[in-house]
Amino acid sequence: MLLQHYEKRCPLIKSNPISLGHMMKEWCISLFNGYNIVVQGRQSKFRLLELFKKLYLDSDKIPDLSCQDPTNGTSNLNVITVRMHGLTPLSLEKFNHAVFGITENGKAVYERSLAQFLDCSRKTRTHYVFLIHSFELLYRDCRDICDIVFRLYRTEPAYMHILLSSDHVNAGIILNGIKKQLQLVFYNVPFGESFFYEKTSAISLVSETALQADLLFRSELDLQSVKDVYAALQHSCREVMLYIIDQHIHKASGGGRNEADHERRITRGSSRTQQKKDTSLQFNQLFEYCKSKFVTRRPQVIRNHLGELLDHKIIELDESGNKIKCCIQTDTCKKFLVYLESQKE
Repeated sequence: MLLQHYEKRCPLIKSNPISLGHMMKEWCISLFNGYNIVVQGRQSKFRLLELFKKLYLDSDKIPDLSCQDPTNGTSNLNVITVRMHGLTPLSLEKFNHAVFGITENGKAVYERSLAQFLDCSRKTRTHYVFLIHSFELLYRDCRDICDIVFRLYRTEPAYMHILLSSDHVNAGIILNGIKKQLQLVFYNVPFGESFFYEKTSAISLVSETALQADLLFRSELDLQSVKDVYAALQHSCREVMLYIIDQHIHKASGGGRNEADHERRITRGSSRTQQKKDTSLQFNQLFEYCKSKFVTRRPQVIRNHLGELLDHKIIELDESGNKIKCCIQTDTCKKFLVYLESQKE
């Protein structure tokens, strides 16, 4: 009922393509001309900022007007996005290691690493966009990290950029105090969505750095997160999720055989190379199950459900879209099924 309420009351992003496109182009112009962006408004702006990242920051379509490529007369900006979320605070040590490669303590080491990072950014003409969801929460729990990001911009505004979402009234007080020094531009957007999607997606944010692409600034998908995702799904999508989890457990434990016997089969012979079990599920098998249980007889409906589970990082799909891999740890899957059984009592 709550999800239906949000769907009725909050404007959908996809229903405003023209105004959305104009706004995102303005963001690009502002970000890469010395300004930083603050996105404010009701409800969650998570998907909106992620859409901007996908359409612009990851697209290699932002022109570098100061650099001409001799092959075609144009060149695109080299952009790396570092994504953080206030719902998943991280340690200063982890941030420093991921962004600057710092593995030792000490002010001298830190200052030298910071200078090398900025120098490398200038020489390689690499732009860093620090995309921060729920800024006020990150500022409260990771003030030192926010201060480092602000310092990077003040030191090298040509290559350091900040894009953040602000949801709480207290953030206004914080941002007003640093508005001038960070050249903040505020956008009050009408696009808002339920926080259900944001809460379940926040734990799987990927922060991309020059040192290691797809570095995870997150914890593993824990039991409570799986419960939250399950609670937000439609009934038929829940059935699909449960079958995928059940098959994952079944295959991880050796397809129903005694686990000790299965382990002996794998390790038999010291010359054999041990391989990780393939616990993936074929789409056709899932489709047959859904038909037999009267979940749905339409493949497209199942595809839609898989898309939702993919968004929530419950599953992964191969390039063909027919091989489904469960991303939840096996122990967490088992605990989740035990939890569901306890709810029936």
